[in-house]
Amino acid sequence: MEIFLREDGFPCAACGVCCRRVHTVNFEHTLNRGDGVCINFVEETNKCSIYAQRPEFCNIAAYYDRHYAEVMSWSAFVQLNLQVCEMLKKQAMENGVDKGTHR
Repeated sequence: MEIFLREDGFPCAACGVCCRRVHTVNFEHTLNRGDGVCINFVEETNKCSIYAQRPEFCNIAAYYDRHYAEVMSWSAFVQLNLQVCEMLKKQAMENGVDKGTHR
């Protein structure tokens, strides 16, 4: 899977796993369309339909600036997020979640 550097400096594979697993985040239940997938996720393109106006939680740089900038470096924050990303990918594979499918 190809990794690209987003405009905020976050390395992302654009795999959509985080968007297919919003049910795992307790405080973002309003984004869950009922099957664990974000209501703004477009499965055909693996992209967010409201990317430019996405919630702060989905905006890694904005979330970092508001909640973590004073307690850890950007690099440490990115590493933590990449660990969560890998965990979500592993869970998705274990649970049979594949592109466009949530079981």
